[in-house]
Amino acid sequence: TMPAETEGKMPYPTLTKISGKPNRTSIQTLRAELLENACSVHSDGGDGLLGHARIVLTEEEYIEHSYGAEPFLIPAKPADLVHDPAVTHKTMYVLDKAHALKVTAWQTYHSTANTLKGQLLAAVNDTYVKALKEEKWGYRNSTVADLLTHLETVYGKITSQDLLDNRAKMAAPWMPPTDIEDFFENISDCLAFAELGANPISDRNAVDVGVATLKHTGLFTTALDKWDDKPQADK
Repeated sequence: TMPAETEGKMPYPTLTKISGKPNRTSIQTLRAELLENACSVHSDGGDGLLGHARIVLTEEEYIEHSYGAEPFLIPAKPADLVHDPAVTHKTMYVLDKAHALKVTAWQTYHSTANTLKGQLLAAVNDTYVKALKEEKWGYRNSTVADLLTHLETVYGKITSQDLLDNRAKMAAPWMPPTDIEDFFENISDCLAFAELGANPISDRNAVDVGVATLKHTGLFTTALDKWDDKPQADK
C-alpha cells in the first residue's frame, strides 16, 4: 500500500460505496473517482500529464486521452545495479541517481495500483467481482482496469428504466441556495447519459425541461417572461 500521507492527498481516499448491484451510473462514479485518484499521483510516464491514469485506463484508453497519443509504459522492476570498477565516482553517482529514479517509479506505480485496487474492492460488494477472484491469489492478478471492465461489461448496460430515471433526474427540482451551476450541470450530465444510452434528448427538450424547472422556483419571472416572448429560433 501507499504511505498514508500520499494516499491522504488523493481526492477520494474512500470511494463512493456502491450499495447492492452496480449499474451504469454507479460504475461511472466509481471510475471517475478512481481516475482522479490515479491522476493525483504524479508520474513522468506517458505524456507526464495524467499521473498514474494508466492504472485505471486500458492501454488504448490512455493513448486516446494522452497528449500526443503518447503510450504509458508500465515500469518494470530495475535489475540490481552493479558498477564496473573502472568507472569514475562521478559516473557512479549519475548511474546511482538514474537507477534510484527507476526504482522509485516502479515502486510508486505498484503501490498506487495496490491502493486503488483496495479502494475499488472496498466500494463494491465482492459478489459482483468474484468472477475475477482466484482461489489461491484472490485479486492479486487482476488489475483495476480488469475489474472496471468486468463491472462495465456485466452490470454497466444502460436499461430502459435507467433512461427513464435519467429523464426524471433531468427534471429534478432546483432551488437556491443550491448553486445554479449544479442545476446546469445536472442537465448536462443527463444529456450525456442519454447519448451514452443511444437514446439522445434533443436540445430543445432539455431547454424546455430546464425552463419549466426554473419557473417552478417562482424566481426569474421577468427574465422568463422575456424568454417566452422570443421566437423559437432565438431561444
